[in-house]
Amino acid sequence: MEKIRIPVWNMLWNGKNVTDYLTPYVLSVTYEDVYHGESDTIEITIENRDLRWLQSWYPEKGDTVVLNIGYKGEPHLPCGEFEIDEIEFSGSRTSGDTVHLRGIATQFKKSIREKRTIAYENTTLSKIVKLIAERNGMNAVIELDADPTFKRIDQKQKADLTFLRELAEKYNASVKVQGNTVYFISNDRLKDRKPALTIERKDVISYSLRDKTHNIYKGIIIAYHDPKTKKLLKYKEDWTGYKAGADYLKINEKVESLEEAKIRARAERHKYDSKEKTGRITMPGNSQIMAGLVVALNGFGLMNGNWLIERTRHTISRAGGWIVEMEVRKV
Repeated sequence: MEKIRIPVWNMLWNGKNVTDYLTPYVLSVTYEDVYHGESDTIEITIENRDLRWLQSWYPEKGDTVVLNIGYKGEPHLPCGEFEIDEIEFSGSRTSGDTVHLRGIATQFKKSIREKRTIAYENTTLSKIVKLIAERNGMNAVIELDADPTFKRIDQKQKADLTFLRELAEKYNASVKVQGNTVYFISNDRLKDRKPALTIERKDVISYSLRDKTHNIYKGIIIAYHDPKTKKLLKYKEDWTGYKAGADYLKINEKVESLEEAKIRARAERHKYDSKEKTGRITMPGNSQIMAGLVVALNGFGLMNGNWLIERTRHTISRAGGWIVEMEVRKV
């Protein structure tokens, strides 16, 4: 007889284990994990039939929640620590009263979301990332294929996280803040990753995989400054797979070197290539499924191969058990 797997969640609220207290009331718990540039989040929907959540149990914005989910008797997925930042009460005659709580990962602390104006001079991309991490009391894991040098680059009234995301998208990388660490990883490194696991078609609840025209340009032209000749030159790169009659993508923002121009070109090419093959997959709950993993699809014909999980949404509910929804793109 096949063993029945029971999905469970465990929760600490302001350091206190409230799992047993809340289990009779919780309708669903959702954990959303994002690979690039956004905070992980949680959502908790709770029955409020006796209105205690509007009275003695009224939650406070800023309360901390530590959540993990999994199957009873099996290793759990540690979702992390979150700060409640939105509380919504609702009710009707037919469905009764509920409270909906939303939380943002606590590592997205106020300091990394504060707007700043800073000039970085005579430095490299990796040094800027490291400096921002240190300023927020965090570690940095940086994996770059090239590390451009800047005479000056400005962060003008932008939060550190926003600035990091912009740097990543300009210089062909992805950024994720997880725990106490900033991960700044070149997109080219994804192609070298071995799949963490294989997803078989027979194990999927539903899927949608899309293949569309991704590149409306036949190449790119970027102006750059040659430090030896002191002249403004142009770097031109031809791309394959373009539409007939398409023009070159022109980047009007001047860059400081040929090396930087080549990195910017790779970043722009990645932007279009990453939209070519994308999809959504829904599966039974699995603690191994996390954003940032490369997985192998099998049983999907010509769509087989390695795909990056860009976003996951794990939900445990009374009605549906544990399911995980994934947004993926071909590597």
